[in-house]
Amino acid sequence: DASLRNRPLVGVQALISMTPNGAAKWSGQLYDADRGKIYSGNLVEIDASTVRVEGCVLGLCGGETMTRVSR
Repeated sequence: DASLRNRPLVGVQALISMTPNGAAKWSGQLYDADRGKIYSGNLVEIDASTVRVEGCVLGLCGGETMTRVSR
């Protein structure tokens, strides 16, 4: 929806319907704010302060590792 492209992303749900799928892994849907589309993907807990979000589209796979920010 082109009208949503300039909205703030704070509060937009990015991880959707995540369910456990093994030890420290959840599977569900991921919202890609750059493309405005939803894809299937995984969230993997690496350690207490690090997770990796990964997904595939048309055989191309990628992901991003995120670290918790201290307050």
